[in-house]
Amino acid sequence: TEIYTLSLHAALPSGRPGRQLQPTHGAYPDVIRAVAAEEKVGLLDLEAATSKWLQEVGDEPSRKFFMWIEPGKFAQIPDGRKDDTHFVGAGAVHVAELAIAQIKEQKLPLAQWVK
Repeated sequence: TEIYTLSLHAALPSGRPGRQLQPTHGAYPDVIRAVAAEEKVGLLDLEAATSKWLQEVGDEPSRKFFMWIEPGKFAQIPDGRKDDTHFVGAGAVHVAELAIAQIKEQKLPLAQWVK
């Protein structure tokens, strides 16, 4: 069974009060949504799901899901890191939960293999 999956949203853009997520994938998400509907193929819209989740969580709290590492915390990254794109374990787990929820909601055949 085919399933299309849309890309994830990165974190909110830093340094702007009242920040909103900005679309970064151009026309791609709308094209995939249209093709999935036309072909009657399952679609995991993780772009919409991660966008909603990150907006609800907010700027500061969402940083714990990304590679925001304080200087000196890890010897391999002595200067720290402010990475709004790559998830740490907690962020990856939450994205997996969002995907599983959509698999179950759509009653995709894959649902029999997820808890």
